[in-house]
Amino acid sequence: MELAALQAMLNATMVETMLAEGGTVARVAGVRARPATFSFLSGGASNNALFLDLSIDYAGLTGLPDRLVLKAGRNVQGTARREAQFFAHVDPSAVPGVIRCYGRQWLADQDFGLLLLENAGEGLSYQGPDESHLHLYADALRVLANLHAWRWNDAALGSGDFVTDWDEAFIAFALDQAASALTALGDSNPVRADCADALDGLGPRLLARVGTRPLCVTHGDAALWNFVMDASGERPVRLLDFQLWGVHPPAWDVAYMLYALWPTAPRRAHVPGLLDVYLAQLETHGIDYGRDLERDLGLMVPGMIELTLANLALGLWPEERVRERLEWLADACEDV
Repeated sequence: MELAALQAMLNATMVETMLAEGGTVARVAGVRARPATFSFLSGGASNNALFLDLSIDYAGLTGLPDRLVLKAGRNVQGTARREAQFFAHVDPSAVPGVIRCYGRQWLADQDFGLLLLENAGEGLSYQGPDESHLHLYADALRVLANLHAWRWNDAALGSGDFVTDWDEAFIAFALDQAASALTALGDSNPVRADCADALDGLGPRLLARVGTRPLCVTHGDAALWNFVMDASGERPVRLLDFQLWGVHPPAWDVAYMLYALWPTAPRRAHVPGLLDVYLAQLETHGIDYGRDLERDLGLMVPGMIELTLANLALGLWPEERVRERLEWLADACEDV
């Protein structure tokens, strides 16, 4: 199946799911991209070419649970509700590096001295980081570790306000979507078809293993551009944009940051050292995760394929970028 056909299928599935959950769909519009201009501390230049404020107009789409509103796109009302839920439970002062804000324009108005990595150039977005970016990833991983440690394996996680998506239905769905995507890649690369075959029948084993994993509160969109960084290095790194927060095994955020968004070569070269940084920060909270992180990444990386396909279905990423990311993730699946 070509990726374009897969996109159409996923879009139809998403709308059917929304209707089944009690929503009504009057009109589904496409992505509206508006350039936003920021001034950079590094050089003082402004750049409005690469940063796009993506929003999807789902006017007439009503009665949906928050999790589906959010999966439908960056709906402003849904985002506000979801972030409000997060900060109803999280006191930012209790989690070093977490801040509540009202969008990137608000941050710019506060004169944080931002270094917004999404604007740093295509080298970061498409070819992955070079060695000059590694310290930024290290700082971001320390903040993630602080967030994960906050409710690490708390008995309340998995129910009530902290329900998790990690159940049999989600795992089966994620694996099915991953296999479909890798099969599509197999049309041009037979090795990827072999990788898709390897996912067949993996669901029961993944579910059994997830049931024994620690849970924590995850950010859900832990790309480097959701961290606020002071280019002078004088102020601490801060994590923002919590509309996709959830309850997952801790490796979920790590897999997204370092596996879903990194090309194969730099990932293989640099990720082991960055994982050590993450583990060391957890140890400052008295958490020993070292023996289990690698195994848990083997559970999470196939789920990253489902997230990549969601961006395709919503039209947020062009097909060529999705195909590129899927190639990286196919390599990652084989590695983990």
